[in-house]
Amino acid sequence: MGMDITERLERRDDGTREITYAIIDGVPVTSHTATITVVPDGSASHVTWDVEVEPDEMTELMQGIYQQSLQALKDHLGG
Repeated sequence: MGMDITERLERRDDGTREITYAIIDGVPVTSHTATITVVPDGSASHVTWDVEVEPDEMTELMQGIYQQSLQALKDHLGG
């Protein structure tokens, strides 16, 4: 999308396969925190990407971007 975004890793837990990060610059938000969790599911995995963002008007945009990103990853991996 032609944006230069700066993120900060907040937490990484290899045991639970979870990372939490924040966008700290490059997007018109006052607050952003996202958590990605990967859970084994048979021979595949289930990925959850939760986001908390302010202002609330950015929530739908962020969800759409993340959903597209997950679909592109799934397509790339042949899932």
